[in-house]
Amino acid sequence: MTCNRPQTHNRSASSIRARLRTGISPVDDIVTRLTGKALPNQQPYFDIRPELGLAIDAVLLVATFAITVTLAQVLVAAHSLLALIVATAALFVAQLVLVGRLRVMQVGHAHYAVHGCYAGGDARTNLVVAHVATIIAIAQNPFAYRGDHIDLHHRRSVFGTLADPDAALLHELGFRPGMTRGQLYLVLARTLVSPSFHAMFLAARLQSNLVDAPVWRRLVVATWLAALLSSAWLLGLIVWGLAVFLPFVVLYANSALLQFLTEHKWMAGDLPRGDNQAYADRSHARIALAPMPLSHQALVPACIAWSVWTVRQIGELLFRLSVTVGDLTVHDFHHLHGLCKEPVSNWIQIAFVRQSAIDKGDKLKLAERETVGAFASLNWVFEGLKHSPVAIAARPSVTES
Repeated sequence: MTCNRPQTHNRSASSIRARLRTGISPVDDIVTRLTGKALPNQQPYFDIRPELGLAIDAVLLVATFAITVTLAQVLVAAHSLLALIVATAALFVAQLVLVGRLRVMQVGHAHYAVHGCYAGGDARTNLVVAHVATIIAIAQNPFAYRGDHIDLHHRRSVFGTLADPDAALLHELGFRPGMTRGQLYLVLARTLVSPSFHAMFLAARLQSNLVDAPVWRRLVVATWLAALLSSAWLLGLIVWGLAVFLPFVVLYANSALLQFLTEHKWMAGDLPRGDNQAYADRSHARIALAPMPLSHQALVPACIAWSVWTVRQIGELLFRLSVTVGDLTVHDFHHLHGLCKEPVSNWIQIAFVRQSAIDKGDKLKLAERETVGAFASLNWVFEGLKHSPVAIAARPSVTES
């Protein structure tokens, strides 16, 4: 019996992605990579290996940084309201893309290097990739990252519980089991602009690189930090703040926070031993799509509906480029690929591999755990916290006074 049911609802990830089909293989390939949702039986047109992906992301990082600096200079020099508005909007987009290229160095390249996915699993090469990627982003050093991610997060007895470092961080920030969705959104809004959160997050990054790392790494990171700080003298304080401080510090932390808050069901209690479905239920796919308008509308309503969809879809793509970078749209499959007996060593193609598992019968019901859009992903996590068994167990019974 197959679990791959036909998707007929207009707002499902499958139906939306099917309506975006162009029939032009290179275009359909790019759309799949941007949205995270492949077409049934779709094969990648571009064969991109992790090593090539690292080179591409490095070039994009340099180019985006140069564009961000240029747009910040244009903004500072703007003399008209129109120029100010255009430069501000363009700079904001550039900042989001820049922080996404920084984040993909950690949660994409360093992450899979820790998992040994480069150079056929060669340990030395993977360690070098992990160090380079995390130094560029000034992210957690690979040794600490392996301890948190491999030894804890990926252990079934820890995954999603308060012993999971990611869940523990969210709990410390005030995201608690049993809170309502509205309360959780208020905590999110407050945290995104909280100086204490950003100071704590930056301090953790600096400690991992300047205190807890080997001496050679401390020297390299210190040199990189000195270069970033001294660029304030070359660029001017305002341009430096817009092009360096905001992306590398503030937006980086916010991207990490939103990534965690859309990723898994946190503080969900202990997993039943051997229950693969319960394990799978703690993850989902975050498809970068906005619900599409209904077909066969009158001309004026259709124009309005498609205009609204275009704006919303741009927002989804910006979230994809700045938060759910790399394989994170289908990060559920990173945890489940072994159960599906599908390889993910070439993680850059993972959207196609995940769809292949669905096409083969979808034993783990992957297609049923695809949230469409960023807010749907937030709501999925928040509902999990609201109804967490940890919260239910903590509530007093009716017999208690």
